[in-house]
Amino acid sequence: MVSMTRSSSVLSGDEALRAAFRRGGYVRVPNMAKRQAVGAQTYKKGYEVRFVLSTQAELNEVRRLLRTAELRPGKPFMKHSKWIQPVYGQVAVGRIRGS
Repeated sequence: MVSMTRSSSVLSGDEALRAAFRRGGYVRVPNMAKRQAVGAQTYKKGYEVRFVLSTQAELNEVRRLLRTAELRPGKPFMKHSKWIQPVYGQVAVGRIRGS
């Protein structure tokens, strides 16, 4: 039996998350020009990755992968009969995009 180190399991988890993202996901990034124009206290949008998932089973798998990759999933919600799993933060966006 081959043992998997923690770093390789996180890497494979990142790859699985990127695959789920490619199947149906998108990134929301703040508009820095608008933030400077109206001020950070008024414009509060930040970095966010959203996974679009068809079933509860897919949602559970993505949430498990996020926790394994040490990313904190936000509260999932329904949108047009699909599950949306948000993950907040610039680090999450970078990891999922592969940067």
